[in-house]
Amino acid sequence: MSTLHIISSLEQLSVALPFISNDDHLLLIQQAAYLALAEHPKKSLLEKVNSYSFLDTDLLSRGLIQRHDSQAISMAGFVELTARHSKSIHWG
Repeated sequence: MSTLHIISSLEQLSVALPFISNDDHLLLIQQAAYLALAEHPKKSLLEKVNSYSFLDTDLLSRGLIQRHDSQAISMAGFVELTARHSKSIHWG
């Protein structure tokens, strides 16, 4: 049973990490989108996750769309992720 973990703040990533299994996917939105920057000081936290992506609208609104080093997904991709996983958890 895989879970989609939706992270909207950098602080919540540390809280969520112990609960993310190998089959789960992490979607970084809002302020957590800054982790798309390769030089971000907390970027190494994502090495503990097998699968993650960023919402493209959040990257775009923060001027990061051209600077990210990971997969950006659209709102349609977000919907697809929620359909693909049996459970979704939003980590405020």
